[in-house]
Amino acid sequence: MNIANIRLISQQIALTKYKTAQEIVNFMGAMQAQDFAMVKWAIGLRLKNSTNKIIETAINKGEIIRTHLLRPTWHFVSAEDIHWLIELTAPKIKSSIKSRLKEFEINEKMLAQSNAIFHKALIEESFLSREDLLKKLTDAKIPIDNFRSSHFLFCAELDGLICSGPIKNNKQTYSLLEKRVPKYQSFSREESLAKLATKYFFSHFPATVQDFIWWSGLGATDAKNALESIKHSLFFIKIF
Repeated sequence: MNIANIRLISQQIALTKYKTAQEIVNFMGAMQAQDFAMVKWAIGLRLKNSTNKIIETAINKGEIIRTHLLRPTWHFVSAEDIHWLIELTAPKIKSSIKSRLKEFEINEKMLAQSNAIFHKALIEESFLSREDLLKKLTDAKIPIDNFRSSHFLFCAELDGLICSGPIKNNKQTYSLLEKRVPKYQSFSREESLAKLATKYFFSHFPATVQDFIWWSGLGATDAKNALESIKHSLFFIKIF
C-alpha cells in the first residue's frame, strides 16, 4: 500500500470508523478552520451519511469549538480538548505576536479593557456576533480600525475568555468559554505534549517530526520531546 492510501485511512477519509463530528475532531486533534464552509466539508467527508445539518448541530451544541490555537489559525477542536490545547499553545503564540500588537499600538491595558467588555457583554447575553462585540469596543472608544478588531478578539481567545458559539441567523457567534465548555481535567505540560503528539501521529501517519512541528506550531525541542515520550506506541520507517 502506498503512502497516499495509508494517509487516506489514517485521516479517516477512507474506511472511517467514527460516527459523529465530535469523534472525528477529537481523533484528529485539531482541524484547520480558516474557511468555515470548507472545514464543514472536511469533517463531513469523514462521516458516513453526513449532512450540513449534522455538522452544524455539533457546532451549535458546543461539541466542537472553533477558535485560534496551534500555528495559529482558526481550528475546530473537540470540547474536551480545548482547555488544555489553549493552555499548551497560547503562551508561544502570545510571545510571537508582541511586536504585531506594538505595531497596532495595542497594550496590555487595552487588552484587559477589551476582555472586560467582552466578558460583561457575554454575561448579559450568552451569544453575540463579531459585529455586536466590536460595537461594544467602539462604544467604549477603543479603536478597532486597521485590523485592531481581529487582534482584540484573537487575544481574548488565547486568554481562554471567548470561543465560538452557535450559529444564529446564519451568523457565527462568540460565547464565554467558561460557559460554553466546562473545564475538563487539567494536564501537566509533559502530558499535554504527549497527548498532542499522539493525536497527530495516529491521525496523520506516516509523518515526520518536521511535519508535526509545522502542524502544531511547537518549537523543535518541545516537538522532539513529545515524540520521544510516545515513541513506544509508534513504529518508525527509515527513508534513505
